[in-house]
Amino acid sequence: MDQYSWSTYFTRDGAIERGPALTLFTIANERRATPFSRNWNLSVQQRLPWDVYARYVYLRRRSNHSFTFRNRSRDTARPSCFRTTRSMHSMT
Repeated sequence: MDQYSWSTYFTRDGAIERGPALTLFTIANERRATPFSRNWNLSVQQRLPWDVYARYVYLRRRSNHSFTFRNRSRDTARPSCFRTTRSMHSMT
């Protein structure tokens, strides 16, 4: 199972900063378990005096067998808008 994506990164003035870059997604193990997630949503809203409303929302999502992106490229330079101070880890 393969999937391709082309990405082009632009500067604020519209000039091309980097790209187009090809990203290839492959799954070597055809017997992978199907990804699924559980979603919980609880919302409570209360009208208070003077037409003021208080609201509490709780959202939760737990996933199993999900996919994650791992950059295996030797080119680690990223456009400035995607630079972070910590690295992303695989969640398998």
